[in-house]
Amino acid sequence: MLAGQILKYCFDKADQVLAAQAPCIYKFGYTHCAHFRWHNTTFGYKCAPDKWEKLLVIYAASETISPAYVEGALIQRFKGASGCRNIRDGGETIQSHLDGPYLVYLVWRSFKRPPQ
Repeated sequence: MLAGQILKYCFDKADQVLAAQAPCIYKFGYTHCAHFRWHNTTFGYKCAPDKWEKLLVIYAASETISPAYVEGALIQRFKGASGCRNIRDGGETIQSHLDGPYLVYLVWRSFKRPPQ
């Protein structure tokens, strides 16, 4: 896939999810393990005060740079929009010493349903 196609796919996927879940809060992130990022008792989304509902991996790669760029591009596109909880610009959490794959995710909580 070409870089532009990757970004188009990720933007389209985020748009689809956010439209289906609206109104909602959401964040984009970067991790090496979606399970760990969701279930970790210290900083995982499952136990967070925002009561996040779901984490969806929208991009994966075997190297660190392209996911960092994809995360940054998604954050720059949505930062400041209603419901977006990203504060940083993206790409700050590259951990090349960790085993891949390296993942970009979207996590959200919809207000259509009560939190679980």
